[in-house]
Amino acid sequence: MYLGASFNTGEHSHNAIQVVIALDGETEIQIEGEWRKDSVFVLLPNTKHRTTFLGRVALLYVDAEDSRFHFTPNSPNAFVSSETLNRLNSCCNSPVSLGDAEILYNSVLTDLGIYAFSSGPQDPRIRKCLKYIESQIGNEINMEDICKKAGLSESTFSHLFSKEVGIPLRRLLIWKRLKIAINYFLQNGCTLTEASLQAGFSDQSHFTKSFREIFGITPSFVFGKKLRLLNSMKRVKV
Repeated sequence: MYLGASFNTGEHSHNAIQVVIALDGETEIQIEGEWRKDSVFVLLPNTKHRTTFLGRVALLYVDAEDSRFHFTPNSPNAFVSSETLNRLNSCCNSPVSLGDAEILYNSVLTDLGIYAFSSGPQDPRIRKCLKYIESQIGNEINMEDICKKAGLSESTFSHLFSKEVGIPLRRLLIWKRLKIAINYFLQNGCTLTEASLQAGFSDQSHFTKSFREIFGITPSFVFGKKLRLLNSMKRVKV
């Protein structure tokens, strides 16, 4: 979860549900090529979008890789209660503990009607592969080895994996490694290069390219001088 000034991004998509809440009235997002202005946006996984600088925002990412989520808004338009909005504004103006951030995060999801409705992939072969990926995420992961674990050909595995998980294997690996790198960077005060290597990226260039592909901006912009408060005030939930 991020609270603060909005910023310009290039067009991008990711496998998380993204919630964008304007804290100063309205903000503007280009969704699948069309610019829209509203106070609350809920972007489903793999939706191409870009944002522009327009006031303060709350950004939440609902990770859909381990549990399937669906979006059932409580009204025709996405809606966040005035109580939740006031709490977001309050947290935006002062540091917040991780415990309070978790409570606020869940309040937003409840307001929007975003609920988990299954325990993830049902096929035991895919569940087995996901456990293997978790154990090897910091190392090089070979498609051939994963297919052997599943007992499937590469083409059959690719089709089944995308069907069960919702995204291709490559996108899942990038998403998981980005989360590891971000957490490691924030918790250890290391360099981005050290964090990217710890997460299994070949080098910082690979990490930067992947970060931009998923979030539409470079990691140096997010974790550099322009948004330094993200680190010191713990306003990122990943």
